[in-house]
Amino acid sequence: MTRYEIKIVNGKLSEVLELKDDIAMRTGSLDIYITVSQNSYGTVNIDIPNATFSPVNLIELLSSDEFRNNNYGIPVCIGMDASGPVIRDIETMSSLLIFRNNRLR
Repeated sequence: MTRYEIKIVNGKLSEVLELKDDIAMRTGSLDIYITVSQNSYGTVNIDIPNATFSPVNLIELLSSDEFRNNNYGIPVCIGMDASGPVIRDIETMSSLLIFRNNRLR
């Protein structure tokens, strides 16, 4: 998954959402995901699936510095993103949705 973070200056989120199909067509993707960034106001994330699949090994996540050197009460490995392992504290989560992608590649 490749993530693009875009700052909306003089526009609305609905205008970006209207471009979803056009962005997917121009990038050659079947579907893209547009979400509001939780890190900064007025920023949206556009996630585009990569053409190739790269599996993530659990041992790679558990042996990472991010996991071993965290201050969380109950750390959980969510997965891997472009910046590295995604580690969160399960104690602070109000809920957790787990799903599996069964597509064969």
